[in-house]
Amino acid sequence: MRARGRIRLPLLPAILSLIALAALALPALGCSSFASTGSAGTPRAAGASPASPAGPSVSPSPSTPQPASVAGHAYPDRPITLVISWSAGGTLDAAARTIYPFMEPELGQPLQVVYKPGASGQVGLTEFLHNARPDGYMLAAYLSPTIEAGYLDPERQAVYTLASFAPIAAQVVDPNVYIVRADSPFRDMAELIRAARDEDRPVVSGVGGLMGDDHMSLMRLQKLLGVEFCVSHFDGGAPTIAALYGGHIEFMVGNIGDAMGGYRAGELRVLGLAAEERSPMMPDVPTLREQGIDLTSAVVRGWVAPTGTPEEVLDTLERAMRRADAIPSYRERMAELGQPVGFMGRMEYARHLESEEARVAALLQYPR
Repeated sequence: MRARGRIRLPLLPAILSLIALAALALPALGCSSFASTGSAGTPRAAGASPASPAGPSVSPSPSTPQPASVAGHAYPDRPITLVISWSAGGTLDAAARTIYPFMEPELGQPLQVVYKPGASGQVGLTEFLHNARPDGYMLAAYLSPTIEAGYLDPERQAVYTLASFAPIAAQVVDPNVYIVRADSPFRDMAELIRAARDEDRPVVSGVGGLMGDDHMSLMRLQKLLGVEFCVSHFDGGAPTIAALYGGHIEFMVGNIGDAMGGYRAGELRVLGLAAEERSPMMPDVPTLREQGIDLTSAVVRGWVAPTGTPEEVLDTLERAMRRADAIPSYRERMAELGQPVGFMGRMEYARHLESEEARVAALLQYPR
């Protein structure tokens, strides 16, 4: 049985050091000469970090339920901290900073964001579970299926599992997209797959990290179609797009939010969308299924608390996020950022995380 919950203080620095070293040792799968963690070109609008949104004017609901309480005090009665286990300025950060101003009128407390990047979320989540008490005042942003791939890998020796977290709500369901430059010879997925089968040299692809949602989407595509690409791993979507602009890779797998700037500017072409149906953000982009490829995949961005957080506190947070999600100006701002809203309440979100865990374990052949 793996250790869960809070970690003894003397062990924490050693654990974090081991996690960081393990992350540095993770290999790129092929194309090592293309792999980069820095900029290989100017990413322009597509790779720009979204600006933090201005706070909206939102009126509290006149029928607000009775507040939750923690240790006899109304919840929340002080600021809430959100731990983001990735760098500032990314899509996970932008999503959280966009929704919270719409949640704050109901909760009545500000949000403090803390960044703890490293090892595909493992550094931040390890520290989060050490520091957070189950009282609703320290929460974590959760990125699925990337986090599941991390703790399921026995070599990573994660000190947490899915049972360590209490889901609050999912905010965004962002499908994977297959992207080339506008001047690429590949006009659709069929041409890309044909090149992978027929070229004397491998077609070079880029993904934003090892065993992230984009990498796993590409793995599933290769397995489904019996093709193989040369895969280069980068540290997030922005450097991957920079490498695409710079001509260091021929296509990339990302999300709608990664591609939106270049797509709108006519600098990038999106070959296919791994979703059930076309996105209103990219109405001219066909789904993979429309092109004969039976594959859907996405990243889901949400919030979690440590296991043991009182039900009434979780209900309060879920209700605030649900009401924020229904506000038109919030949805308009998310569309501007290229982030498809996909709210799930905590019960639905919990079921989704369980199914994602099973799918990731089967794909990567990890024990559960």
